[in-house]
Amino acid sequence: MADGSEADIHAFKRFNLDIPTHSIIDADKGYTDYSWEDLLKEDAEITLMALRKKNAKRQMNGCWQYICQKTRKQIEHTFSQVSDKFERSIGAVTKKCFELKCFLFVWVFALTKLANI
Repeated sequence: MADGSEADIHAFKRFNLDIPTHSIIDADKGYTDYSWEDLLKEDAEITLMALRKKNAKRQMNGCWQYICQKTRKQIEHTFSQVSDKFERSIGAVTKKCFELKCFLFVWVFALTKLANI
């Protein structure tokens, strides 16, 4: 969890990425940082696939751009379904309590989806 005013890429850089080499991380336009992409690729052999703005210096080829757009659409749709389950305001006094309530909303959403299968 990060403050809404913090750029996505700055919060992402603090993650402890314990994922296998040759993994691909799908990201939206807020994660464009060429030096960070290069560092992940060289040091950990992880590909950060961030959607590109039209004026970006590095553009993706059409195939990857299509795949990223479809994946992002699925992610955004799922996130909107989860956030629809949230209450209008989440009464939490501490950050830990807020995180717990968010986790529980996502967990209930997942259980609801599993029950509908």
